[in-house]
Amino acid sequence: MGVDWPLVFQGAKTVLDPLASASWPIVIGLTAWAFRKPIESMIGRVRQFSGFGTTAEFATREAITHQQEAKNTSNPVLPAIADASKFPPADPVFDILDRQLRSLLDQVISEDDALKLAWAIRQRSISEANRIHETNYRLIFGSQIFALKTLNTVGQGLVSEFENYYNEKVLVNSQWEGIHKGRNFEQWGQFLLDAEYVVIVEGSDPPIVQITSFGKQFLHWMVLAGVSEFKVG
Repeated sequence: MGVDWPLVFQGAKTVLDPLASASWPIVIGLTAWAFRKPIESMIGRVRQFSGFGTTAEFATREAITHQQEAKNTSNPVLPAIADASKFPPADPVFDILDRQLRSLLDQVISEDDALKLAWAIRQRSISEANRIHETNYRLIFGSQIFALKTLNTVGQGLVSEFENYYNEKVLVNSQWEGIHKGRNFEQWGQFLLDAEYVVIVEGSDPPIVQITSFGKQFLHWMVLAGVSEFKVG
C-alpha cells in the first residue's frame, strides 16, 4: 500500500503551524517565570511604558502605600455637638450683636473654631478695657491726667515731685478749692493706683512712681475717643 506523502505533509503542516505560531508566547511565559523576582523588582520602579501605539503610567509602590494611608485617615473624628441647653439664653438685643460678631469672625477668619474663640475673647477684653477707661474718665481729675501724661513722657519719677505738684499747683488753684478741700496727696494719688494706671516701683527708696501699660492705654483711649484732657480738678 503506497503512502500518500503529499497528504501526510499537508496534515503535519495543519498541526504544526498553530504550534509554531503559539511557541513564542510559551517561550516568553517560561522566561518570565524563571526571572519573576528580578522582573517584580523592576516593575516596582517603572513609572511609564510606551509601545504598541499607546502609553501607560503605573503607580509606584510608595504612591499606592500613600493612597492607602490617606484612605485610612480620611475620616477624622469630629467634635461632639455641644449641648444646646448650655448656649447663652435668647435675648432680643444680644442675639443681634452675637450674629454680627459671628458674621465678622466668619468673614475675617476661615480657620477652625478655636481661632475664632480666641479672637472673640480678645474682642471682649478690648470692650472691657474701653468700658473701664470710659468709667475712669468720668471720675478722673484734670490734674491726674496731667500727671499721667508727664509720666508717659518721662517714664517714671519721684513720688515727692508729684506731691509737690499737687500741693503747689492743684491745691492752690482757686477754681478747684472746693473740689480738693480736705483731700490730701495720698488720696489724690490713690485713684491712679487703684485704677492700675501707675505703680510704685518695688524696692525704690525714695519711692518712684511709673506709668503702667494700662495707664498708657488709657491715654491712647482718650485720643481714639476724642475726649478732652482738660477737666476740672
